[in-house]
Amino acid sequence: MKPVALTMLGLITVGCLPGGGGGGGGMTLFFGDGGDVDGGAGEPDAAMLASCGNGVKDPGEACEGTDVGGLTCDALGLGEGVPTCAPGCARLDTSGCSGAPPPPAGCGNGTIDEGEVCDGQNLGNASCDTLGLDPGTLRCAADCRRFDPSGCGGGDCEPTCGARVCGPDPTCGTSCGVCNEGACNTQGQCEVNRDPSAPRFLQFGTNVQVLNDGDTAVFTAVLTDDDGIDDLIGGTLIDARTGSTLGSFVSAAQEGAYSLRVTWDDFHTSSPLNFGPNGEERTFRAEFFDAGGLSSSAETTLRLRCGSAGHSACDAVCFDLQTDQNNCGRCGNVVRQNGGAGIECRQGAPACVQDDPLYFICDGVCIDGRFDDQNCGRCGKTCNRSDTGFSDCRASEYGNCVGEFVVNQRTTCRQVCPQKVPGGACTPYEDTGRAYYSEGDRDFEDVDCDTAPPPDDGWGNDFQRLHCYCQY
Repeated sequence: MKPVALTMLGLITVGCLPGGGGGGGGMTLFFGDGGDVDGGAGEPDAAMLASCGNGVKDPGEACEGTDVGGLTCDALGLGEGVPTCAPGCARLDTSGCSGAPPPPAGCGNGTIDEGEVCDGQNLGNASCDTLGLDPGTLRCAADCRRFDPSGCGGGDCEPTCGARVCGPDPTCGTSCGVCNEGACNTQGQCEVNRDPSAPRFLQFGTNVQVLNDGDTAVFTAVLTDDDGIDDLIGGTLIDARTGSTLGSFVSAAQEGAYSLRVTWDDFHTSSPLNFGPNGEERTFRAEFFDAGGLSSSAETTLRLRCGSAGHSACDAVCFDLQTDQNNCGRCGNVVRQNGGAGIECRQGAPACVQDDPLYFICDGVCIDGRFDDQNCGRCGKTCNRSDTGFSDCRASEYGNCVGEFVVNQRTTCRQVCPQKVPGGACTPYEDTGRAYYSEGDRDFEDVDCDTAPPPDDGWGNDFQRLHCYCQY
């Protein structure tokens, strides 16, 4: 077995590949920043790690003496045991580890099953190029859990740890971290307080990463037990946030394999489904027990969301909160008109059916703000004034009140209107004012905003008063 170094920044994982001589069980992990880390003869490059031997684990060193950075075989996903520091401080020697977990049950069937990133010649859509490496031949590792990029050229592979917090990432084989306590399972999660004799997870996950409304998720777990597979009793699935139990796992045909089907409604019963268009990510914990009362747990995440784009969940039922009459903008916000029709939900808010800014809602009623004397142009704006000949809300003034104001001076309506009412302005029409003369109300002359009436009507009748029509 020949160790092949995958050069990365930080941790450099060396997979055991066919070819080359010697090599028993275990795996050697190299650390460095590129280059020939083993000098071509199984020994570290002395020039690269000149600090080795000073008793301190310096930057760039994998270890120093007995200081292996707190790593354990479990934390590396390599079973029981403790790694040691190889001569030269450039690598961890994991030959003392009991070995990596066995491959997923379906590994070798040519199909990429749950827990696998590849299977034999089936690499999905992956290639040296998609990993960010130079051209070459990408292979699938023997355990189907990661790619073997040793046949690719140089370059920097882009790790895809995702939700993993420990162990190797499935794309490049670089470390996603180590467990400060507990052991790293095959899902890249730390199992805390696991007794060595307790059940051990080989695989735990779901058939989908995103569950849409009305669908069912299948949780599968594969375990082993140092006391024999018959020592396993079973397990339950728990909502990690609420602590509620969603059900018990059922034994599958494969030895040590279990499954549990959980429907959309089951998730809602466990913890109400109320979320927006992006859905909600939840963490679920599988906890298994053996006949000795020992237990182990593993966690996985699942995003729950509505299948229709833009929809939100209200007590597990999906609605478009932008348009739904009974859930407008938020769950349970009912849109109804008091005493009639004419209101709809538009862009998540109640709105009049008429898509016009002069139609608006006041106290649950759709108002035509062009004519309503109590809500002229906006809610609560009244047009009733005692100092006017008349006052009303007029559509021609775009939701403004219009009132008639009378003066006895020969002036312009543009001057009269702001004096009579704050913010008042003459209406923008030719007949905005009317001048009356001594002959009576039948003797008048229309004037515009900026024209003062003449002193007489040309027939010997003198000016009497000016009526201005002002908007406010």
